[in-house]
Amino acid sequence: MKTLIILLLLIFSTVGVTLRAQDNKKNTPKESLAILYPKNKQKVRGECLISGKAKPGAVVKVQLNSSYFKRVYDKRERMSKGDGPISRLNRSYKITAGRDGRWQLRTVDFLNAGWEETYTIKATAEGKTVQIQVYDNTLPVRID
Repeated sequence: MKTLIILLLLIFSTVGVTLRAQDNKKNTPKESLAILYPKNKQKVRGECLISGKAKPGAVVKVQLNSSYFKRVYDKRERMSKGDGPISRLNRSYKITAGRDGRWQLRTVDFLNAGWEETYTIKATAEGKTVQIQVYDNTLPVRID
């Protein structure tokens, strides 16, 4: 009888340890490289931040490129889409991920230079690269 009780206690304590180990795996963040904000294909406008995650302490290189279309005016002073796409931004930043693996690039200006603009955000760390595209297709308004 004592043997059966000891055996049952051993089984239940092992199950508890396994369940706790599985819970810890769920709560541990993945260390893969990712851009968390803005999301892919999201509309952006004005000052914004770019944030993501990487392995804690990793140096992340963030590249920001954009292309836009010019504005043109017809004889009646109406605006329309002109030549493009024309490359505009080409910036690079180096950021170190924190102890929790989060990184953040503050105060990036996503202001449309012409008719519509598409931005490419690329993050590279430890041989891995992720890339997203965001846009500002807000058409300009002429105020007389």
